[in-house]
Amino acid sequence: MIQEKFYQLEVLHEIAMAIGTSLEMAAMLDDCLPLFLRRLSCATAAVVEEQDGRLVPVRVLPRGKKLAALLPSLAVALADDTRPVLPLFAVQNGRYYYFWRLPRFGALVLGRGRHFDQAMIEEIAALADKLAVALRSCRQHAELESTLRSNAELIREISWQANHDPLTDLPNRRLFARRLSGLLRSAARGGVSHVLIYLDLDQFKVVNDTCGHAAGDQLLRQLAARLRDQVGRADTLARLGGDEFGILLEGCSSREAISFAEKIIASIKSLRFPWQDKIFMIGASAGIAIIGPGSEEEELLAAADTACQLAKERGRNRVQLYSSENTALATRRGEMYWAARLTSVIEQDGLVLYGQCIVPIRHPDRPHIEVLLRMKEAGGDLLAPASFIPAAERYGLITELDIWVVRRVLALRRLLPPRTATQTWAVNISGASINDNRFLRFLEQEIDRSGLPAGAICFEITETAAISNITRAREFISTMKAAGCLFALDDFGSGLASFAYLQHLSVDFLKIDGSFVRQVADSALDRSIVEAVVRIGHTLGIQTIAECVEHEKSLVRLVALGVDYAQGYFLHRPQPLEELLADGQEEKGKWCQR
Repeated sequence: MIQEKFYQLEVLHEIAMAIGTSLEMAAMLDDCLPLFLRRLSCATAAVVEEQDGRLVPVRVLPRGKKLAALLPSLAVALADDTRPVLPLFAVQNGRYYYFWRLPRFGALVLGRGRHFDQAMIEEIAALADKLAVALRSCRQHAELESTLRSNAELIREISWQANHDPLTDLPNRRLFARRLSGLLRSAARGGVSHVLIYLDLDQFKVVNDTCGHAAGDQLLRQLAARLRDQVGRADTLARLGGDEFGILLEGCSSREAISFAEKIIASIKSLRFPWQDKIFMIGASAGIAIIGPGSEEEELLAAADTACQLAKERGRNRVQLYSSENTALATRRGEMYWAARLTSVIEQDGLVLYGQCIVPIRHPDRPHIEVLLRMKEAGGDLLAPASFIPAAERYGLITELDIWVVRRVLALRRLLPPRTATQTWAVNISGASINDNRFLRFLEQEIDRSGLPAGAICFEITETAAISNITRAREFISTMKAAGCLFALDDFGSGLASFAYLQHLSVDFLKIDGSFVRQVADSALDRSIVEAVVRIGHTLGIQTIAECVEHEKSLVRLVALGVDYAQGYFLHRPQPLEELLADGQEEKGKWCQR
């Protein structure tokens, strides 16, 4: 008897491990139901689902087995009895049939040639609860996939519009940057170089100022069509801004690039643009940067822009090739200066924290605070992170900055009155820190030592950092959520492929990228993107935060779209965190609301 009991417990453990192995219901049931047949000597194993007041078999083993005679009495028992093990008992063709309730799903049916003892019945009841949770998750997953499939065309259209300029139908800056990244990877492998051309129109402002934006828009459309005909299929022509265009040439030498750019400028110069009773001529200046091994995106864009400005200064309608040596040295010297300065700034407490309110707009709640980092200048001015974060990332100092911020935040939290301890503070964490095991250990120790309640700290990680190493991001999030921390996925929506990753990231908030929020009141495309993010976020039980809310009309539109929280200058401008706390208004939760 003891050996049989151990065997049964071992079998139940094996079945429990098979439950939840897949979010596909059929696959999960095909993993666990056969174990009842093979390991517990059952002749029948089935799961039935309640649908509109009737029971429908989901999976019956062995296949072809009929349960029709059992289902009517089982349906009555499910409706009239709330106990996990239903008192209903049936004998059919020499088999004993037992039934266990699967809460908010249906029932588990097992048939065998002999009785289960009471202990085993109760063990299977516990197993049925776990199975019910897994089945409900599978059903929710299937519903989500159905929603995503039904919206596939919309998402494809949104994705296309998000990556193309609506005026000219050319790739926009976002798509241009993605293709530039691909060429950078290609060049890094060696053996081939590519070219980036930055093209800026000359005298375009004359058309706009003389005839209005309608004329300027028509000129841009005609110019885009002309340029598109001259760029090869493998190359990229993009509109980067008002009268600025970018061209990427694959497998191209500097001599070929100069010749190509000169032909482009000649073509633009030959264009005659009639508008009403006027005819306009325009020109263009071009800056060229070579994409080779060791090139980096920001440096290339800056180099091509610098070369273009030099071409303008030298008389316009000409091409300027960027000289990488001198500019690269200057860039390196600048970054080395920032790296050396950052070390002393961290050691000498030359950093300061600011706070910006994240306001609940859907349901009454306490505002959150996002903690922002600034660097103090000798004259009292403050530098935004964009001035020093790139150097910190390049020279491996970014994790030191994250450590300083976490220590300072936790020290300030300990100064708050106990009744405000549950207010959530959001802290940004870099991608490098997420991948640093030492930082994770430090974070666990500091959070544990702080004694803060669950939900007091929310770590913000960018969408790019999470997706670039999703396995590590999941481990990091899982570990810190176990310690009581919340997580927000920052800049969400900047890459729409990220929808596919959401089910793998256990985050609490999605921060909708500000590029979709700034014009949400006026742009149907931006509203569609925000609406899609909100709908999918809420389907997954994730709250949404809109960044960069700068106007009242944007806030009104975001409320209508179902966004949960909003953040931006219209609601609250960042202020020194200690000053904010000294006001004492954070206890009332009203200090940042208009």
